[in-house]
Amino acid sequence: MMTLLERYFSGLAEWSVPSGSFFVWVRLTNRVLAERLFDLALQEKLLIMPGGVYDRGHSSSIRLTYGYLAREEMEYGVRTLSSLIRTM
Repeated sequence: MMTLLERYFSGLAEWSVPSGSFFVWVRLTNRVLAERLFDLALQEKLLIMPGGVYDRGHSSSIRLTYGYLAREEMEYGVRTLSSLIRTM
């Protein structure tokens, strides 16, 4: 997941390498609203978790799960999200 984020999300977001979990928190730049991205992602059959679900102060954050996905599925998801963010 970290390699894919570097490839597709550089300049779009910031994140920290997680230590021992199955997900990564991604802070979107340019005031992208995670709820809007959530709606767009659902149209592409992708499920992301907007940060606002966990804390109101994280309306520009998303939680991406990577623990149960094949590399191809992760790449499709991250690449598709990147395209969606760039069009917002």
